[in-house]
Amino acid sequence: MFAGKASTIIDPINLRALDLILIRTNDKKSYDHVAIILRKNPGLVVAQSSISNSGVSLTKIGVGRKGPKFEYKPEIGKSWENLYKNGLLEFRRLNILSGNPVSQN
Repeated sequence: MFAGKASTIIDPINLRALDLILIRTNDKKSYDHVAIILRKNPGLVVAQSSISNSGVSLTKIGVGRKGPKFEYKPEIGKSWENLYKNGLLEFRRLNILSGNPVSQN
C-alpha cells in the first residue's frame, strides 16, 4: 500500500518528519514492517509498533555519510543498518507529501 506509485524511495540524508521506513521480506517480494519518522527536537525519531512492549516505541535515528544509524536494536533478526545495506530497508516519502500526484489508474 505504501510502496509502488503511492510513494517514492528517498535517500536517508533527505529524511524528514512523516517519511516511512519499509522493511522487505528476505525474498524482496513484499514488506513485513512499516515505521514512521517523527520530528523530536533536536533530530528525528522512528515510531513503530513494539512486540515486547504493548504500544508504540520511539527511538532516535541519525544520518551520516555512511548511511542511517538507528538507536533501535531488534531482539530478533538483523540490525536495521544491515537491512539497509542489504537492500531490505527502504526510506519512502508518500507522494501526497512530496507534491507528486498519485496516479488514479
